[in-house]
Amino acid sequence: MTPKLKKIIIVIVLLVISFFVYSNFIKKDSQPTELISGARGLTSTRNLAEIQVLGTQITQALIQIESLSLDREIFNNSIFRSLNDRSEPIGSEPIGRSNPFAPLGQNFSEQSSVTDSAEDDSLEEVQVQDTTDTETNI
Repeated sequence: MTPKLKKIIIVIVLLVISFFVYSNFIKKDSQPTELISGARGLTSTRNLAEIQVLGTQITQALIQIESLSLDREIFNNSIFRSLNDRSEPIGSEPIGRSNPFAPLGQNFSEQSSVTDSAEDDSLEEVQVQDTTDTETNI
């Protein structure tokens, strides 16, 4: 690299660093930001008007939802009554460990319905890990 190119690169890097320092530490905000403690923590006053507008919009939407009424005649309609329920029952699944973050091989609750083979597999994994740990320590 030529010395002239090095100088250009150094000047560019210094300009970028000085701009970053100026924009983050020296430059003052044009509008002072006052903080107000609210239900959701600290809020700037610049956003307070936006929050109030949003709050009124949400309130208006809730009022519209509350004013809705459902015509119950739809449940007596022959088309609705001709619909078939095709849902399938969900079978019971075995419950896992009571504390999934506990080390393998430790069961803190007797309410667990894990099958014996699954418990045996986890115990074998612990035993394998223990033997490899002792071999690396020797």
